[in-house]
Amino acid sequence: MLILMTLLLGGPADAARTEGRACVNNQVTDHYMDGWRLRTADSFQMVDDDTRYFLVTLASTIEYKVLACGDDTSQQIQIVVYNDSGRVLESSEPDGRQAEMVFRPPKSSSYFVGVKVIDMDQEPEVDGRKEKRQRKKEGPTTTSVGLALIYR
Repeated sequence: MLILMTLLLGGPADAARTEGRACVNNQVTDHYMDGWRLRTADSFQMVDDDTRYFLVTLASTIEYKVLACGDDTSQQIQIVVYNDSGRVLESSEPDGRQAEMVFRPPKSSSYFVGVKVIDMDQEPEVDGRKEKRQRKKEGPTTTSVGLALIYR
């Protein structure tokens, strides 16, 4: 019962995802004023050169925008949309820890939306100074990433 309550209320594992989630939530809120609506959103932990793929069904009559945002450990994030055969249809240019891409599906179908962390700062700032990570003890450096798919 305690484990279920922790999962529902957001426990320690959830706390590591909050910065990426908060950043993408702010982006979604900003887009609401321009007539965009939320289709789906998620947040997760990633490591350098990692890619997460999400399968979504999209309609050809609707315009979509994919938003991604990483915490201050993220240096470069890229969004890529693939068709069901694995061919790249669209991709964003890596331009910092936030990425945005408009996508109009050529046909109503299933697509894979990929979010890739291209570069990470291995020594993030803590209280205004760089903190060196002890990789052997702590494992690989991770970054918090938020993703949202909005439409209009």
